[in-house]
Amino acid sequence: MALRLRRAAAFGVLGSVGVIAGGIAAAVTGPTDWKRGSWVAAFLVLVVGVGQIALGLGQAALAKVPPTQRTVAIECALYNASAGFVITGTLVHRPVVVAVGSVVLLGALLMFAFAAPISTNRHRLGALLYRAVLAILIISTPVGVVLSITRS
Repeated sequence: MALRLRRAAAFGVLGSVGVIAGGIAAAVTGPTDWKRGSWVAAFLVLVVGVGQIALGLGQAALAKVPPTQRTVAIECALYNASAGFVITGTLVHRPVVVAVGSVVLLGALLMFAFAAPISTNRHRLGALLYRAVLAILIISTPVGVVLSITRS
């Protein structure tokens, strides 16, 4: 289990940074009248923070066979790069950049879904929650792209 958690540590650290950055974004939104600040704060906390922590640690704890270090590194890089694209595209009003980031995010989410199959034998509730987080992120990604296009 220690190896599994060491491999997932990057998700926990980067997810925590996302939550903190989201809190900072929320704190400065009102005083600065930052138009997209509440959206950035929510995205950072929910997707970059909570989503990443749930998927990274969930995969580490629930996978039948722990993912390789290479798989974890690719998932982490894709997940966080996608967040950079989505936030940047939103802030500069470029839906195509949001769409590129969303495709990258879907790639990362598919890796989470298939690279390390989740065991349902010992941790049924954990597996259910893991899959629910994954499903919510997969379903909300194209919704976010549509909203980006319609709000630009």
